Formats: sequence, structure tokens, C-alpha cells
Amino acid sequence: MPISINDSSYSAIDRQIQRNKRNFVNSLWLCRNNRYCPPLEMSDPNSTHYVEYVASSTLLHLCDGWKYLEQALVAIANNSVGICGHLSYYAELRAAMSFLAVNGLVTCNGKNYVITRQGKPRKLPLTKKTHHAVWQLLADFANPRKNNGVDKIDIGSIIYLDRIPLSDWIDAFCGSQHTYNVFPKYLKAWGIDLKKYNSDRNQRNKYSYAPCDLIKSHFLSVGEIKDFLNFFWENVDPSLGNGSLNKFDEYILWLMLNEWKQILGLGKADFEKKIDFMLSYLSLSEIKRRYYKDFLIQEKNQLPQFIIRGIEPSTNQSQDLYIDMFVRAFFLLRLATAAVRILLQRNKISRSDLSFWWSQLGKQNGLWDIACVPTDFLDLRANIDDALLDINTFDTEDNYSFLQKEAAALQTLSKTQYILLWGLAL
Repeated sequence: MPISINDSSYSAIDRQIQRNKRNFVNSLWLCRNNRYCPPLEMSDPNSTHYVEYVASSTLLHLCDGWKYLEQALVAIANNSVGICGHLSYYAELRAAMSFLAVNGLVTCNGKNYVITRQGKPRKLPLTKKTHHAVWQLLADFANPRKNNGVDKIDIGSIIYLDRIPLSDWIDAFCGSQHTYNVFPKYLKAWGIDLKKYNSDRNQRNKYSYAPCDLIKSHFLSVGEIKDFLNFFWENVDPSLGNGSLNKFDEYILWLMLNEWKQILGLGKADFEKKIDFMLSYLSLSEIKRRYYKDFLIQEKNQLPQFIIRGIEPSTNQSQDLYIDMFVRAFFLLRLATAAVRILLQRNKISRSDLSFWWSQLGKQNGLWDIACVPTDFLDLRANIDDALLDINTFDTEDNYSFLQKEAAALQTLSKTQYILLWGLAL
């Protein structure tokens, strides 16, 4: 039988990342003689070297994705619509490449491979180039008819709320009726901009190649920029640790349970009953149960517009499609970050093991004062809070004054690489 996505192996990448730890201790991503560094010089893959490259690429693609999103956030503050759409697309692409690599699926330079359970690269019959191939692999991963789910990472087990994996929440909600995995639907939805002939992709091409001033777009006022930044950062709360982002993860749970509401054909009353049963089954305080019930029974139109943007398909005529793309890229990066975190934690790869990487990341990208390297990355949240206070206390509707006076705060508020470090729980 021909090689297919079913032959790809998460456990092979899991074993290889443990071996790569020996390189990390020597401040290296790959062994010194690895022939796939840089990867674009590949011919036919050598088993050991190629798999070593794929395992390290899980984190490296992820990091690049968050860097693209950072610059997309800068573009939003500057009303650079085309640049935001372009960079959000590439953030989405890297998020997908990272997630696929975790599962032993890789595309590079027009060649597409699976890493089998035996740790061997095998070429797929897929001949599409990178952008089209990544979408095809992501769509196939999300398709139960093409992906049997064997030896793949369980999306439901990589994100936690109150230290409970989302899969346990859904199991408690569905009981014996749990015969369908709803997570892949949103994996595909958040990567939709990669689809070959989708209107969103056509719009991305306009952002990339057409003169931006000829694109009909909604430009944000100073107040709207503030609102966007406030909502984004107020919903990224890493305070619980262990890779949790709190509020955004709660929205993912809302999406999953409301998908099940539709699948099971539940009315409002029956949905509330199942929510009550789920919450009584889980190990939560009474205060938490009340909070989650109120949150989860919200109707879709009660959700913030920012979240709705991440779950509804946008059209070619949407004048603020660039923000939709940003939101989708964020959610896909969130999933990829959780997948890489599990990979690192399973193999006890620590903050110290990766210090050669994050110390340079902080220095090169100005994430902190190099004289005051944070001992806990959660402390970086204070920088965000201070920056939000700065922009909220500066009263102006003039874009020039806002960008001039709040340049330092806006620079801090662009640092989505903080979210990468929080999500990896280093």
C-alpha cells in the first residue's frame, strides 16, 4: 500500500526529541554534521539526520510563527492592513507546519514525508509545493476518513482548564455518546487561509501582491486599536502556569461544547442540564462551577466579536478580513504551542536545557532588559499590564500623537513571543 498520513508517528518524534536533548545541552539544534542544516539543501533524506531536523523544527517553526504574529500586531497598531494580512497568513502557515511536524508530517522544498513509527522518513505521494501541501496535510489530519488517529497527538489532551484537559471536560459532558472528535474541525477552520482556492487565500494574495491602498479595508481609530489590544491581552492570562492561557482556552472549550450541542441537537434547557452534570462530575469548587456555567451557556452572539472572527468564515468582501486572519493564526498557534509543550514536558526538556535558545531570543528581540533576565517568564506579564495602563491613560484620537507618545508601550504590546514562552511553560 502507498504511504499515507496514517503512517506518520507522533511517538517517533517524541523519541527523537529526547535524543535531540543531547544537542541542546551543547547549545545546538542539530548535531554538527547534520546534512539538513539549512534544510533547503535537502536531497533524499538520510534517516537519522532528517528525523533529527524534523523534531527540532517543531519548536523552530512555532517560534517563527509567533514572530510573524508579533509583526502582524505591530501592523494592526499602524493600520498597515495588507502587511497584517500577509504576516498573519505566514503565522498560520508556520503554526500548521509546527503542529504537523509534532505528528511526524513534514513538507519542505516541495517534498512531503511522513516519519514512521520506526523513525524512518517515507515519501508521500503528495507532490504539491509547501503552501498547498501544508493545507492538504492539515485538512487530511482533520479528516477521520483519511486519518485514523493512531499514533497522533490527542488535541483534547494538550490544553487544560483548571488543570483538567479539555478531553475530560468533553467526556464528562458527552458520556457514552462521545463517538466523534470535534477538535479537528477547528484545527481545519483555523488553518482555512492556507486552502488553495478559498476566497480567504485569494484575499491573502491581494494583501501580498496588490497595492494596499487599492484594497477596500476598514481602518481602525485610536479607540478601536486600544479596544483590540485590551481585549487581546486581557484574555491571555498565564497566571495559572503550566502553559495555560486561561480565557482564550475557555473560549476553545465553549466552541467544543457548543459543537456538541449542535451534534446532539440539544435545546437550551437540555444543554444546561448536561453542563450542570459535567461540572458536578469534575473536580471544581462551587465558585468555579457557577462561573463556568454562566460562561458556557452564553449564546454565540454574546461572545466578543474578536472570538466570533475566529470561528466564522470571512468573505472576500470583508473589509477587516486581516483581523479575522490574525485571530485564526492566533488560535492555530495556540494549538501548536500546546502540542510542542507536551512534547517537551514528556521528555523533561527544561528551561535550562533550552537556555541557549530563549536567552538569544530575549536578547535579539528585545523581550527583556539583558541585565535583568526574568527567573520566571510569568513575570513578563507585568510589562504587558504596565503598557496597557499607559495606552489607556493617554487620551487622544489622533493617530500621530498616539503612535508617537505610546511607541514604547505599543512595542511592548506587540510581544506575542511572551505568549510562546508562557504556553511552553518553561
